[in-house]
Amino acid sequence: MKITTVNGRTEISEKGKIFLVAHRVGTLYFIIIEGGDTIDSLRQMFAEETRKASLVSTLTWHNRLGHPHETAVDKIPPISDRESTKLREPCDICIQAKMKRLPFQRSHGKKPDHRLERIHSDVVGPISPRSHGGSYYFVVFLDEYSNYVSAVPVKQKSDVFEECVKFQNHAELALGTKINEIQTDNGGEYVNRQFKNHLNRCGILHRRSVPYSPQKCGKIERQNHTILAVIICFLIQSGLPHEFWAEALNTACSVRNLCPSKAIDDKIPFELWNSRKIEMRDIEHHRVFGCQAWTHLSEGKINRRAEECILLGYPEGVKGYRLWFIASKKVVVSRYIIFF
Repeated sequence: MKITTVNGRTEISEKGKIFLVAHRVGTLYFIIIEGGDTIDSLRQMFAEETRKASLVSTLTWHNRLGHPHETAVDKIPPISDRESTKLREPCDICIQAKMKRLPFQRSHGKKPDHRLERIHSDVVGPISPRSHGGSYYFVVFLDEYSNYVSAVPVKQKSDVFEECVKFQNHAELALGTKINEIQTDNGGEYVNRQFKNHLNRCGILHRRSVPYSPQKCGKIERQNHTILAVIICFLIQSGLPHEFWAEALNTACSVRNLCPSKAIDDKIPFELWNSRKIEMRDIEHHRVFGCQAWTHLSEGKINRRAEECILLGYPEGVKGYRLWFIASKKVVVSRYIIFF
């Protein structure tokens, strides 16, 4: 069937034979029927066109309708009633336009059965503003068996290697066992010749996530989120400036290790890491972060004996407290404290 329109005259013909002529007057078309059998012929032609349309493949309708879901075409009544093959072959245009990243499944691999079997590490930052000590980042170490976490502020990513070696030496000496595996992302602080050579010398297997897929390091990423949440709580609670985030970080790790964790069936990381039950002496020195305190001074016979300060946390390896002197604006460590 051929439809031709010239100067307001429309002709419908097939194989050179004109069946219908229409003249446009304004917005109306006046139809002139050529021959007595024209109406029957037109009906046959329209029926034939309808039949041909019904034979259009699902793929063609899929293309015509803007590449909908593969089952959408079969749910359109005028099209679904026809006899046509279903869309079986994948549409490469749909793949190019609609492809998404595949979902990440939780790992069902073998869980570690002893400490230091698998260590997760990650670097968080840059953090603005920088800490009171000048750090922009912090590096996190997480033991998968015990869920014991430790974190260290660093000024730049090039310091991460040194902190990794320190953590390894301290942990292996304290626990009497070696690190078997370390799981990291593909950050340049972990993927370099120096780090690779060190792991090879120590016989440590380096497992890395797929590039641009932090979800594959979900365990350490969730721990990072938890630590940051505790840091924010401490800063809001204490009213301290954001520059004290590194002090809040150290305290956050300390208290998180004393709390039950769902990742290890509500066991306490401190107990699994140290292979002993938690006792009162392990927690009795903890106070509210940022609370007001007074520390003893030794400044002569008749001078004042105490100065007001704020609790910033607990120094590692020292039986005392990290304090911020409000008047002199400096950090000190002391054990002679009266808390409010």
